[in-house]
Amino acid sequence: MGITSTEPTWIVQVVSDDAHCNECCGADEAVPATHHDASPGAFAYTIGLHDRGAPELQLWARPTDGQDPGADWEFSARDLAQVLNDLAAEVLAGRLSAGGCRTEVFDGGDATVTFRLGAPVAREEVDAFGVDPAAAVLPVRWSLRRPPEGPRGPADHAALEQVRTLLRDLRPRPSDVRDLPPTWRCDDLEFDPDGVHGPLTPLVRGLAAAVVGGDGDQLVRFLVECASGYSTGTSAGYVLAQVRAAARPVGRSAAIDRLVDTVPHLAAVRVEDAGWPRVVDDVTSALGCSWPTASDDLATMLRQGLLALLGTAVVHDVAGRELLLEGTGPFRWSRSATVGSPAEFLASDRTVRAVAVALAHLRPGVLPTLLDRHERALAHDAYLRAVAHLQGTAVTTAMAIESLGAVLPRAVARRARRDGLVAPAWSWASVLVGAVCATSADPRRLSVELAEAFCAPYDDLLPELRGLLRLGPHYRP
Repeated sequence: MGITSTEPTWIVQVVSDDAHCNECCGADEAVPATHHDASPGAFAYTIGLHDRGAPELQLWARPTDGQDPGADWEFSARDLAQVLNDLAAEVLAGRLSAGGCRTEVFDGGDATVTFRLGAPVAREEVDAFGVDPAAAVLPVRWSLRRPPEGPRGPADHAALEQVRTLLRDLRPRPSDVRDLPPTWRCDDLEFDPDGVHGPLTPLVRGLAAAVVGGDGDQLVRFLVECASGYSTGTSAGYVLAQVRAAARPVGRSAAIDRLVDTVPHLAAVRVEDAGWPRVVDDVTSALGCSWPTASDDLATMLRQGLLALLGTAVVHDVAGRELLLEGTGPFRWSRSATVGSPAEFLASDRTVRAVAVALAHLRPGVLPTLLDRHERALAHDAYLRAVAHLQGTAVTTAMAIESLGAVLPRAVARRARRDGLVAPAWSWASVLVGAVCATSADPRRLSVELAEAFCAPYDDLLPELRGLLRLGPHYRP
């Protein structure tokens, strides 16, 4: 759905079995991820349509009609907010009313959802207690249609060599992690279609061992990357939904179900370990904040991040590039060097060349000033939010650079190495390339406000920066 013509003046309240959350729907940016996905009994409703002379809307997270109960398919909290936003816009425009239907496709066309607005009811009938008592509420009923589960089969042969390469680089081995369940402590590379987690069971076991058996610093980095990557642009719940969509045609839904049951036990190995409090302290320190429920929240994040990672491993051979980046990003970045990028996360050559052209006039003596501007600007909220947004998006998107020399003039890159400025220069250049990727791929990835905040500190040093963000790979001086 993509209706944006009506300016939202309402909010959507999402209600789950164990949490309530208000998601503001009037912002230009995507609704932020929440700590908890919508639970099986979740629903949402609008508050504010009544003030504009229209009925409020209520929507359940799982199908209410049709033959497919959606046992493995539901709307997340973000989905509920987006769907209700779009339906509300249709209602206010007079294009949809009680009895009306609308059909949308999801999961790249693999799932078809038909929404039908029911007859008006009182708020008490649908537990929409936040709306005006005088408001009528239209329950949004919906059905889900998907192709049947496909047959199980072998892994894609071309992908197996890449999987073997990944496994060779993973440490520790499953057999070395005594806290793994006995059936997981196996190093065999038998890609059996009937494996407990499908033909790529060895990869699932290898990644689980690397996270569960890794050292404390690696776990801290994994959680920090999860916190950053899954709170900006995507979420672990969204990744799992895409994993399920990829698993169904190749007969691996049961493999995902088994992971859902097992991952809490794998995560508990680390959460119940004596070193967990130190991990929590280090993660909150790295994030620059602490809160009373940090231990529980990070435990939840570990379960969600691990499930996204291992679920992506189940479908590694059939997953598209976007899903592979989103599912493996936090793990891959947690194992990368401070300066350097996993190859699959590199920005396109066209984007990198455009940035290099825009920076071609920089002189070595300007570099310290530029980096000082960046450091000072981080004290301002809007600039800090822009940088945090871009750094988070980069965890799960191809927005990285291979080397400083790829975007900075040779003399400037040489100056950075000579003066020990490689790390800050790398950080700044990476954020810049990320900004260009974000705005050129989808302007909504970086709001106008944040793009302006990012450009402002460099008006005299980089006057072409706004043009670069606007034109992206097509930039020419």
